[in-house]
Amino acid sequence: SEEMFSTSANIGLFEPFLFDAGYSFITAMNELLNAGVPVGEIRGPTLLERVRNVNFEGISGLVRFDANGDRLAQYKIQNLQADPNNGVKAPVTVAFYNAVADQVEVV
Repeated sequence: SEEMFSTSANIGLFEPFLFDAGYSFITAMNELLNAGVPVGEIRGPTLLERVRNVNFEGISGLVRFDANGDRLAQYKIQNLQADPNNGVKAPVTVAFYNAVADQVEVV
């Protein structure tokens, strides 16, 4: 229903990653089909090799994989710090790591 799509409040932490994972396979299969690979051969090592070469801007950010098949992602680095006013501990973002560029950006 339209009510379901009226807000993004119902989107959890994992849904964007799940969508991008599925889209990685769909993209790889589409590329193989466009290259003339028969449907019956789009599996196993052929599909895995093409998935490892996908590169697109997904819902969760840039989607690329290294030679091991691990996603090259961006990471938020946080430190648990006490609030000086009330002593309540909370995570504070101190840096970001970009695995694609192999760079750290300190906040």
